[in-house]
Amino acid sequence: MPGGRPSSPTPAGALGFYAAVFGWRSQAMDMPGMTYTVLSTGEGDQQDASFGGVAGLQGDTEETRWIPYFSVDDVDETVARVQGSGGSVLMPASDVPDVGRMCWLTDPLGAPFAIIKPEPPQ
Repeated sequence: MPGGRPSSPTPAGALGFYAAVFGWRSQAMDMPGMTYTVLSTGEGDQQDASFGGVAGLQGDTEETRWIPYFSVDDVDETVARVQGSGGSVLMPASDVPDVGRMCWLTDPLGAPFAIIKPEPPQ
């Protein structure tokens, strides 16, 4: 990463790279205001083999970064615990049909992560 810039500043660039390196498959899902791309291992049913996703960042940044998702039993309770422990909300909790309830957060130092209660549970 010369000059600290990512080598794949777009979701399409990142998807192409990881497909070539790991053989990961991707399937775009239209969502309000954005496209979210589900990643899978390419083994079995797309939904059963999915393990992550890619979305473009909102705003004027051109950075690419990973945001880990953690499966939780109760998104709203977990959001309250994160905020009570010094973290903050990047994207409010919302329900995504056939995906689950999710929220994007940061820890107290600003590192981003997301939580999800998958639907159906996986």
